[in-house]
Amino acid sequence: MKSKIVSLLIVIIMLPFGLVPKETSADGKYPVRITEQNIIATPIDQKTLQLIQIVNFKNSGKKKEDQLPIYLPEGYSKLQVRSGLEEKDMKEIEKGIVDVTGLNPGKEKQIILSYNMPLTQSKSQWAIETSYVTESFQVIIQPGIMSFEASNLVTQSDLFEMNNQEFRRFTRVDLHPDTPWTLSFSFIGQSSLNNETSRAEDSSPSKYTEDGYKIIGKEGIGYGKAAITIILIVLAISITLIGLKRDYERSLNKSVKPKRTWLQTEKESLLQEMVQLEKDYEMKLISDKTYRETYNSIRKKLTKIIVELK
Repeated sequence: MKSKIVSLLIVIIMLPFGLVPKETSADGKYPVRITEQNIIATPIDQKTLQLIQIVNFKNSGKKKEDQLPIYLPEGYSKLQVRSGLEEKDMKEIEKGIVDVTGLNPGKEKQIILSYNMPLTQSKSQWAIETSYVTESFQVIIQPGIMSFEASNLVTQSDLFEMNNQEFRRFTRVDLHPDTPWTLSFSFIGQSSLNNETSRAEDSSPSKYTEDGYKIIGKEGIGYGKAAITIILIVLAISITLIGLKRDYERSLNKSVKPKRTWLQTEKESLLQEMVQLEKDYEMKLISDKTYRETYNSIRKKLTKIIVELK
């Protein structure tokens, strides 16, 4: 069941860290902005909420932006860069991190991070800020597992299905720097993702799952959390592809292209490769360099295919 859940979700990209933004970043006319930011939240146990944060930067100006800050909520832990950033290019700051490589004019960059936040009496409430004007900020949860509250949300939330599991997406538009946004999460039931992965823990006294994967962590503890992380990352990848497909269709004025079966087959094969890559990386079977190179190669192929598929 674990591998079945993983197989349909997929794709990520790159990650940066940095210092504080220039004062002009708060100006709506400033050429660098965040076109879209996503947070995917799910409980991994009774006291821990795991978040995947996806930040899409765009530099519409004529000058390079030297550093790209990403602000994180106070009290985060176990921060990990999920793609596109080397440790030497990352700096921690008071409010979060910075990508010291910056962003060249006319370019875009996507950064993906994962980290944990505490759940206290099944609740997690904290404020998050944005380093640049953010056109769209989306929060994604599993209804029936989590509930979510925040101010200034678009009236209609969006319900979508991924591998027979429902997710709900809440959206806020036009978020500005120096304007903290308070997010409130409540854990109201056991995660269905956790249900699937915990079965592997319970049935694997030899520290291996039924399909032969080594369990991560002392005495096997932690395998379920690692598997949930993989699933969340794959979901983040899927969201990225959905956005890419949507934007591409808009650029073509929603023109319809014929379906190509071989492209769909190739896409599914690449998604499976991405899932296996994430598993190998979580289990430390491959180096950071191998992970980045393989990830970027798969992503380039997926990008080409996704723009060809309707």
